[in-house]
Amino acid sequence: MLQDEGGIYIFELRKNPGLKANVISMYKSHFQREGFFRPRIAENVTISGKLKEHTVDIYFEFIQMNNLERTVIKVIEGTKVTENDMWEFANVLKDLHFFAKGIIYYDDRVSSGAKKVAELTNIDLKKFDLLDEVRKSALSAVKVMLPDEEIIGDPFWTVMETEQDSDKNTGNYEMVNDSILLFLSKKQAINYCSKIKKSAKVFGISQNHLKVLVSLQEKSIFPDFSIAIPEFEQLQENSILCYTIPHKSLKKFYLRGDNNE
Repeated sequence: MLQDEGGIYIFELRKNPGLKANVISMYKSHFQREGFFRPRIAENVTISGKLKEHTVDIYFEFIQMNNLERTVIKVIEGTKVTENDMWEFANVLKDLHFFAKGIIYYDDRVSSGAKKVAELTNIDLKKFDLLDEVRKSALSAVKVMLPDEEIIGDPFWTVMETEQDSDKNTGNYEMVNDSILLFLSKKQAINYCSKIKKSAKVFGISQNHLKVLVSLQEKSIFPDFSIAIPEFEQLQENSILCYTIPHKSLKKFYLRGDNNE
């Protein structure tokens, strides 16, 4: 997992650190995205119980409505979750001096007996899908930095879908041939926006936002980019001519900073 320039956690596909590390990364991203109050997460934590000490895979807590909410997680990687796994974890939770929500994350299979025990003990069984979490993390990273109408394009402007009732930015970009359409001219973007039928507005893309978009595209988890040809070179009034720009070129020519070569 990586943390980009905007402080957003993004899963790294090329090096899978394992189920436990991925689950921790997922929760760190969730905590930051949702603005939890005083969250704390740790792995391989030893907790004193009523009868003995227990070492749990993952422990996290946060404060909600003046209450300390605690969760204990068991990770079962590369093997089937059995009924014995469930009862063993249930006994750990029961022996703690405090109430904690119990979750088991797995990446293989679950026996029918384990599912029944999960229902009896109120333990959540959750299968971790790395690709799905990558997708969610990528979308969250972009939504956190959604441009508003006050942002000045530096250097790009883009057309984005808005909600019909509130004009709120939905996070969906105007696409041409499966590429995000970028404009170097705000006036051209406004003219283009006025011709499309759906509810949309023109937004500026800041350098920080552009860094996030390029970072996601480098990991092949975000669409390509296309730049609109200047308006005076457009051949037809009701269409748009543009050219696809590789993320390396976008980074080299349009991102400022020391590490853009």
